[in-house]
Amino acid sequence: MKKERKRGGIPLALAVNTAAFGLGGLGGFCLAGWLSGRGVLSFSGWLESYALGLYTHGAAVSFWAVLWDAMRWPLFLALLGFTALGVWMVPTMFALRGFFLCFGAAALSGAGRGGLLLALVLWGLGNVIGLPAFFLLGVQSWEQARVRGGRLLAPPAALTGGALARTGLILGCVAGGAWIGRWLTPGILNILAPLLGGA
Repeated sequence: MKKERKRGGIPLALAVNTAAFGLGGLGGFCLAGWLSGRGVLSFSGWLESYALGLYTHGAAVSFWAVLWDAMRWPLFLALLGFTALGVWMVPTMFALRGFFLCFGAAALSGAGRGGLLLALVLWGLGNVIGLPAFFLLGVQSWEQARVRGGRLLAPPAALTGGALARTGLILGCVAGGAWIGRWLTPGILNILAPLLGGA
């Protein structure tokens, strides 16, 4: 009966996290559109500054910076699975992730010529692996936090059903995706730099 309860919670976890991500993403799109329409922020200025940075410093980025950027969200989600706070903190993480991702993509897409391409390179490549991994860990962490009941913290031994192995495998895939992106992204950005400068 306990196993059935855990399995039954997976669709609920997916629904809660997806709804939070969608609401956060909608908020990010709306805020970017509002700021752009009011002229509060010049997103085209962001694009021109980024292009200038590519010309001046090149597109090379430290692997450790790329790895931290890819791993910070999934790592925090994995840790939240050990605490009952994850029941509301995991959806909050999904809302924030959706907000920042959609705000950045909407801002760059509306910034001018090349903005959409830059958004696809900066977030599209990394999130091919990163976003599915984020959702997989989020479902697992939310369900672990839910079945934890009133216990605020739980030791790693409380993980069942190969959850620890799944977490390691998912984080390994995220790290591998970060390594691939580290080698692909600079070349693509160097190709895009002239186009961005004309935004």
